[in-house]
Amino acid sequence: MAWCEQHDVDYVFGFARNKRLRRKIAKEMRQAKNEQQRTGEPARMFTEFFYQTRKTWSRNRRVVAKAEQIPGKENPRYVVTSLPHAAWPTQELYEQLYCARGEMENRIKGAPAKPARSWWCKSTALKGGENGSCSER
Repeated sequence: MAWCEQHDVDYVFGFARNKRLRRKIAKEMRQAKNEQQRTGEPARMFTEFFYQTRKTWSRNRRVVAKAEQIPGKENPRYVVTSLPHAAWPTQELYEQLYCARGEMENRIKGAPAKPARSWWCKSTALKGGENGSCSER
């Protein structure tokens, strides 16, 4: 993160949960749990706050949190970002930007191992088309 900040590169990174972070989203976790119990469906709430680790971060940074309750357990997630709220509101940053990045990673991991001969084949395979294969056009 420090390198990104020094070079004016924006970032969105997921990071591990801990007890301090969990305490910060306690209210949202209770709301998600109540909603999940009421509907029987997974429930999620979003919040954000500024946070600094005790040892490794040099300053406070924006953290977006997803407080999710799925049947039988909590599923909180945390993302740290340099992007401002005005440009990327809390839920949109998590669902439209961060999750989209994860989806693309999964597509790349699932792409065919054999080299494709053209941009069209690579693009089609990454988008999940033609069952990950391509015949040249």
